[in-house]
Amino acid sequence: MDIGWTATPEQIIYYFIRMHVSDFDKRTDVSCNSVVSRMLQKIWTRLFNPKPAQGPQFANPRVLSETAIVDHPCSFGYKCNWLAVRTTDTDRLASIFRLTNATPYNWENGVARGYDGHFFISPPIDGWSFIVSRSLPYAEDDDKIVVLKEILSELSLEFGEAQYFGTYRVVGFDCWMKAGNGILERAYAVVDGGNTIVEGEPTPVETGFRLLNTLSEEADTDPEYFEKMQFPDESMTMEVAGAWSIDPQSLDGRNDLAPRLGWVGGWGK
Repeated sequence: MDIGWTATPEQIIYYFIRMHVSDFDKRTDVSCNSVVSRMLQKIWTRLFNPKPAQGPQFANPRVLSETAIVDHPCSFGYKCNWLAVRTTDTDRLASIFRLTNATPYNWENGVARGYDGHFFISPPIDGWSFIVSRSLPYAEDDDKIVVLKEILSELSLEFGEAQYFGTYRVVGFDCWMKAGNGILERAYAVVDGGNTIVEGEPTPVETGFRLLNTLSEEADTDPEYFEKMQFPDESMTMEVAGAWSIDPQSLDGRNDLAPRLGWVGGWGK
């Protein structure tokens, strides 16, 4: 039997099984072929038709490229959106978030994929895990704000605390939102010079700012209002993130953490 480089996997497996079966003749070869056929079917099913994973829809973990080489955390945050969730169980987070086709990814390539619009669930840092993606909704209108509230409610019900942050200087977008145990506690967003949401009491870190609130009565009645107030920017968003959970711009150099892989995938919504 010729099993040159053009042989199929079935032919190769069949050949090596026959190498270990003695006394082949016309009579035994038929029965052996039947045995081999059943063995091949079991091997093929085991290798190429694994049982579906429980929880998140994990892809076949055969990633043997630079994306799966463990590394240390890297900074992100500018021109991006992310969730911070108080958990170290990233498998459970992937399941609750409904991550699809989850593939193991390291920090550097995972963050890059997040900026490309995929969803990167980071390895945990100091009790928190990130979900990084430009495809997370921007808090620019009522419909998207409702979606963000639903995300934060679901995640905080499961894990206790969940936060959303977003920045995009091109359109003057800055946002921070947080929820605890399913309840929205604070939300603030500005897009193109106007607020889209201001809910909850300012947290201690925010009291140091003179935050603009274009939805307030004072903004309509005080002619000097805009001169007295501050427009938020991305550095302010990072400061709030650092006070609430972790400033993602502070991650470079965190070599004290054991290298681990995160997950990259789609969002089942």
